[in-house]
Amino acid sequence: NRKLEAGPLTATYDPEFTALRCHNISTACDTVFEIAGVGDSESNAPNTIDSCEDYSIGTHRKDESIERMRVRSLDDGPLAVGKEVLVETIVYRAVNTTGRDDPNAQTMGHFFYTSDAHSRDWSYVN
Repeated sequence: NRKLEAGPLTATYDPEFTALRCHNISTACDTVFEIAGVGDSESNAPNTIDSCEDYSIGTHRKDESIERMRVRSLDDGPLAVGKEVLVETIVYRAVNTTGRDDPNAQTMGHFFYTSDAHSRDWSYVN
């Protein structure tokens, strides 16, 4: 049984889902920097649910990666099914060989949601 916690929670690794999750109910859930990295440099890589593959090659802080994610309720109440949330991410964009941002880099994240992570019935966020 999950309990309500005050304030945001830090996500921890859950071996059942092979990804980070907040185990109790709160106003927000934050990975802090537990997902930072690329491939083997990422703690508990690939930190994805089901058969979803993560980008597994590259150099951390040179190639694209999601470094941190935070999901929080917009009404400052506890996260719950059907509520609107804000998903905040810190992302490293690809850089070219000179070390400057590559204006042609195409970095995008794909976000999905579900009311029950056990169901594996996920919907794409447009």
